Amino acid sequence: MAPITSALVEVGAIRDFADILTGAAKSWVRALFPNSTDAMLEDLSVCIKEAFNNAADHAYKTMPSGVGVVKMLLQYVPERKSVEVTLRDTGKGIYNIEQALEAGFTTGSAKHSGMGFSIIKHFSDDFEVISKLNRGTVVKIVKVVQE
Repeated sequence: MAPITSALVEVGAIRDFADILTGAAKSWVRALFPNSTDAMLEDLSVCIKEAFNNAADHAYKTMPSGVGVVKMLLQYVPERKSVEVTLRDTGKGIYNIEQALEAGFTTGSAKHSGMGFSIIKHFSDDFEVISKLNRGTVVKIVKVVQE
């Protein structure tokens, strides 16, 4: 049987659910690539948690309903020898992506450090943010795997 080279996980945008996404991602990568290092898996987990928590905190807590869904798509990209993680929300979107990518910038309360995207940049091999106001945000994270 051929390995499953993609997986989709959908959860409510509640911060406590970040562990569900990271656990699913780590298990999926480990099943596809048994030689994956713990360090690589932890780097990937950090990126997923940051992206998910940003969606939960910024995309939905400020919306009238205060709730939403985050979808995570995991894909193996053989030509890049990497795993691509795409997190998609249907929240309020990001007004200024360039500004949001600056270390220390936040639209959140004083408890937010504004380091979410900086952390993702540090721990990923590549990442991209696409956002449309009142439609949502997509964060694509790329991590090279050891085969």
